[in-house]
Amino acid sequence: KGGTIWEKLHSWNPSADVLRKAKAPMKGVAEVCAGYEVIDVDIMLGNLDSQQPKDSAQDWALAWNVFVERSCASSHIAQAWGDLARTAFICYPVFLNMSEQVDQNMAMNKRVVLEMLCTVLLRLLSPSHFDSLSQYSFLPGITGD
Repeated sequence: KGGTIWEKLHSWNPSADVLRKAKAPMKGVAEVCAGYEVIDVDIMLGNLDSQQPKDSAQDWALAWNVFVERSCASSHIAQAWGDLARTAFICYPVFLNMSEQVDQNMAMNKRVVLEMLCTVLLRLLSPSHFDSLSQYSFLPGITGD
């Protein structure tokens, strides 16, 4: 159905009681999805009184769930990029050292650091990350090339 996420989320106002009964933890890897709550559409529709429009409620719940999933995915990918940047800055002194072996107290050398950073970067740039984010291409700020 047409309309943006913003339009759908502003087209219907669910009661706090209906939301409380229908909220559920987002399914997925605990480290990624912890703290995110989606709406169980079937439970929500079952808790509506007969005067409330079910189509609007369903559109609202589905839009809410897409918004929550996008927020979770965006947060997760931003955290991963942050980790990569932090790791690169932490390892920067290794690249400044002209010798192959770093300080005796460190158990890594330039090659190991480069391999680690490349592995993280390749994982972040893997098609599976972009495929999982591509479902949100219809949202503002996300464009597909």
